[in-house]
Amino acid sequence: MTTHRQEQKNGHPRALLLGLLLAASGTWPPVLASTLEHIHETGVIRFGYGGLPPFAYQADGQVVGYSIELCQRIARRLQKQLGLERLAIEYVLHTANKRVQMLDRGDYDIDCDTASNTSERRRNVAFSPAIFYSATRYATHERQQVRRFDDLKGRSVSVTRGTVSIGQVNQANRLRRLNLAIIPSDSYETAFELLGTGRVSAFIMDDIILQTMIAGSPEPEKYRVSEETLSAPIPYGFMMRLDDRAFELVVRDALLAVLAAPDMTDIYQRWFQRPIPGLNINLGRPMDAQLMRHIANAIEHAGMPGDLP
Repeated sequence: MTTHRQEQKNGHPRALLLGLLLAASGTWPPVLASTLEHIHETGVIRFGYGGLPPFAYQADGQVVGYSIELCQRIARRLQKQLGLERLAIEYVLHTANKRVQMLDRGDYDIDCDTASNTSERRRNVAFSPAIFYSATRYATHERQQVRRFDDLKGRSVSVTRGTVSIGQVNQANRLRRLNLAIIPSDSYETAFELLGTGRVSAFIMDDIILQTMIAGSPEPEKYRVSEETLSAPIPYGFMMRLDDRAFELVVRDALLAVLAAPDMTDIYQRWFQRPIPGLNINLGRPMDAQLMRHIANAIEHAGMPGDLP
């Protein structure tokens, strides 16, 4: 487990609001102390991240990215609400297949990364409002001459453990009777390497992750992301521990305020439509219609209490 710490200062301390915030949850979880209580007592909030640009990765010794920037803004709002003079941020590195386990055992407080918000995952974790949308597609190398998903019949494909793409490719394999050999990997990098070396004919994953892996490869022109999808666009959100309603509500309201801020479009463009800091690659990915609608909804309801998305 790798951690990095940064501190934020609050020049205008406020009266403690912890009791009011915690009252929103009714009762605290029986095993773990309330996350808000722990943050107030320690002056530390812990962000989990997976190292994937442009969402959450290291550049020049700092943890940066789209998800990280949004989480940092959440932390600033939380700092003011709790009346903390200082709030340190610890960054905890995880892998896709271990992050829920690490979250549950208290290694970090919020997963500031890429996590698809699905009904299956919501049985085990709570989610923030959406920060991004991505569909499942497949990447191929030009040597494979794959034009549609059914061309993969009888071939090997790679997936990443701990991701929703595994269930999606298993379902497609069964329904289409493709007889795929599905090779799971512990990281996106390893799964993509299997494609690059020709050990598999396709890497199946969220399209933004495929796009990022290809853009950062030595020969991006030799890869292709399918137009065909294996899922509708799925929202990404920040994962939190289940049954910690007070923290979930505070994160939700803070993130909705961030999404409604005037510079939200600039935040998005900084990570998806300009050269990525530290990598000098530009994904050139415009904001999609789903996220535009979600941000418009956040703007419409800015400052209003209630059960927003």
